[in-house]
Amino acid sequence: MSDKRDNLVSASELSRQSGVTKQTISRKIKSRILQPVEYTASGRPLFDLDSSLKILDEQQSFDDDKSNQQLLLNKGGRPKSVVSDDEQSNTNQPNDDVIRFNRARADKAVYQAQLVQIEVEEKLRTVVSTESVRQQGAELGSVLINALTNLPDRLSDELATIDDSREIHKLLTSEINMMIIDIRKQLGAVEIE
Repeated sequence: MSDKRDNLVSASELSRQSGVTKQTISRKIKSRILQPVEYTASGRPLFDLDSSLKILDEQQSFDDDKSNQQLLLNKGGRPKSVVSDDEQSNTNQPNDDVIRFNRARADKAVYQAQLVQIEVEEKLRTVVSTESVRQQGAELGSVLINALTNLPDRLSDELATIDDSREIHKLLTSEINMMIIDIRKQLGAVEIE
C-alpha cells in the first residue's frame, strides 16, 4: 500500500503531468478549482496528483464545451466533434510535443521576466553593466600604476638619508596613506561623472 505523500506533487510537477501551463494551474488555484492538500515547510502548495488530474480533465472538458458554444454563438461554425470515453482516455495523456512546447513557453517567459528584472535593477542602480565595471577597473588600474611608479622618484632621496628602520616605515606608511586618499578622491570624481 503506497503512502499518501507519494502521490503529492508541486504545482510545477502537476503542470508537467497534466500538460497545461503553470499559469493555468495558478489560475485554477486562485479560483479555488484546485486546492492544495498540504504545504511544504517553505509554504509551497502540494496537490494530490490523481484527484488534481481528474479535476483538470473535467475543467478541460468544460472549457472545450464553453469554447464550442462561443464558436457557435459568436463566430458561427461547427462545434468540436464529440469524443467517446475510450477515445478521451487516450487523449488525456499529454503528448511529448505538447509538454516540450509548454516547457519552451515557460522557459521563454522566465527569460523575458529575467530581462525585465535586469532592466529594472539597472534603473535602480543595483546592477551595473560589465562594460562600466571594466572601464572603472581600467581607470583604477591606471591611477594605481601612476601612483606606484612615482613613489620611488618621490622618496628615493629622502630614504637615502634615513638610517632608522622605524623612520623609513613611518615615511612609507605616510606616503601610502596619502596615495590612498588621493586615489579615493580621483575615484570619487569618476563615480560622480
